[in-house]
Amino acid sequence: MSKSVVLVHGGLWDAMDAEAFWGTTAITGGLTSAGLTVLAPPAVAERLGHRTCSAG
Repeated sequence: MSKSVVLVHGGLWDAMDAEAFWGTTAITGGLTSAGLTVLAPPAVAERLGHRTCSAG
């Protein structure tokens, strides 16, 4: 049984998704190569089907 790690990216309410935050920076690849199972949830807004807006 492999060990798991949960990665939560910085802006759960932002439009950023886990793949863009952790995948493009090679974090998930490095952890997977080390034998870990990586769990990286999507943004809360994405799961709820909400759009984010910026003030301004």
